[in-house]
Amino acid sequence: MRNYRDVMQMRVFPNDKGAAKYGNSNFTPYKDGAPADVHLRSSVKYSISVFQNDDGSLTVKLREPQEYTNTDNLADDVSQPGMRQIAETIGVQERPTSPMNLDDEVPF
Repeated sequence: MRNYRDVMQMRVFPNDKGAAKYGNSNFTPYKDGAPADVHLRSSVKYSISVFQNDDGSLTVKLREPQEYTNTDNLADDVSQPGMRQIAETIGVQERPTSPMNLDDEVPF
């Protein structure tokens, strides 16, 4: 599966002077609410999206695709302790299975 991590976004405004239809001459890259450097790698193909805002400006988002495997845990939404143990047992994936021995004692 694919997930996208936001790298940066910028806002551009309509421009009636010059060849550019939109621009922002005071852009500073931010990360987590503070000015920060933005580093791009030539080995990555980024995703760029453009959104139109209510005031006529555009927001340009640059995102980096990241591959991941789905590891949802069934027990994440269970709050009762006894039921949580059961959900965690059921939710375990790729656990090596051992042969069942019918002579083993059942703990309940």
